[in-house]
Amino acid sequence: IGYEWGAPSHSDVKTADDSAQKEIANAYSKYAGSYNANSNSKTLYPTGDMNTLVYPVRGGMEDWAYAASWDTELVQPCTPSTYGGYAPEKTIYNNASLRMFNMLVEASDMKEPSEKHLGSDENLFVARQGVKNGNGHVSRNLRMCLLLLDLVEPYVQLLNVNTREGGVVLDADVVPLQKRFHRSCIHTKVVNVPRTDDNIVSVDWTVGGAFTIEYTQLMAAKWTDLDDKIFDCMSQPTQQNLDTLLSQKHLLQLTKRHQGATRWHRNGPDGGSKSSLIEGFLPDPIFSADIDISHFQAGDSIAVFALAKVDPDWNNNNGEEDPHSHMAQVRTNPNWHFENANKTIQGRLEWLSIPVTLVIGPADSAIKEMSVRMPPSENNLTTSQQGGSFFSKQNKVLYITLSIIVVLVMFKVLIWNKSKRAYEKKVNEEFDMVPLDVNRDAISYDDDIKVENLDLD
Repeated sequence: IGYEWGAPSHSDVKTADDSAQKEIANAYSKYAGSYNANSNSKTLYPTGDMNTLVYPVRGGMEDWAYAASWDTELVQPCTPSTYGGYAPEKTIYNNASLRMFNMLVEASDMKEPSEKHLGSDENLFVARQGVKNGNGHVSRNLRMCLLLLDLVEPYVQLLNVNTREGGVVLDADVVPLQKRFHRSCIHTKVVNVPRTDDNIVSVDWTVGGAFTIEYTQLMAAKWTDLDDKIFDCMSQPTQQNLDTLLSQKHLLQLTKRHQGATRWHRNGPDGGSKSSLIEGFLPDPIFSADIDISHFQAGDSIAVFALAKVDPDWNNNNGEEDPHSHMAQVRTNPNWHFENANKTIQGRLEWLSIPVTLVIGPADSAIKEMSVRMPPSENNLTTSQQGGSFFSKQNKVLYITLSIIVVLVMFKVLIWNKSKRAYEKKVNEEFDMVPLDVNRDAISYDDDIKVENLDLD
């Protein structure tokens, strides 16, 4: 597994992203498992820069994808002539698009390996040694692709609420086809928590998409105390906005910080006290902390986020040159900002989870989940579900309007009934008609009933 540099023009230097590239390549090798057909072999992919591990070439795809947006002195526009050619400006790229990690994986000396060396889906998500244990070219490379996808962006995920007291296990953050809208996350993870003698609620979470966890902790505040333009459930807050909130100690509760490592770390996951043990998957680190709800009132909706800062070493290059890749800068530099093709890359230091909403219930209530995993639309949410009071200004206007309409309808019905009774009474008096409630069988056919001047209208 080779990474930059792989060009003679950079034969004696390391890249500014060497720390990140080396850690990723070594994780690839470890997670892929043995490439050797001998099931007893523990030979892993060797790793290193392509100049040393393979050989240097001019115009290699890996170096171009990594540096063509910033090492522009060595980049020339292409002038193809075959198949009619195309405009040179189509080969000119801006300073945002080519800052990626593009690694070379030389899988085998055989271009068409035998079927028994391709591997199987047996224990696909856990590294295995040798073909007899299900490992092979396809399964090995699939694992490397999955690792790469997981590392694209750091993430923090809340897992459980009060599991020590038989509480709630939260669903995964990713819901296929779920559309996010303003403050939708307020009700996608909701747990009613009753007041207890100690008024303590425990929350578990994990961290992924990275290697080293510099620190991670919980942050809790009332939804009504959080700016809905910043904590909108649709994007991460900027580092400046988050720093401003973290400085307002009177609005929020911060738990003790933990350090650790993710599943991809060379030493394995470290969550301080425990890690997940899901069969068929690598274990994740699990962190746990307590939220004090004693100063909240019954009916309050509390937003609980987990936050984490990860991979600080990726920005450590002995002060010689800052990293150039989006992968390294996006998690170590809050001022890193690029836009291209209607996409934005924004750096940050701390990453927030999708929150869980704790609804404070009375002491005689039970801890239970109240989540709405697939909210239909923002318009169908009550104001309380959006983090406010039902009797907001907008709802008061709606309530008053509906009340006026109801009163008018009732008044109209009363007037109509009164007019109807008056009309029926007048008709009965003028024409001496038999009341409707009289028993018609009691009327003699010999009675002389005269109806004169009957107005058919």
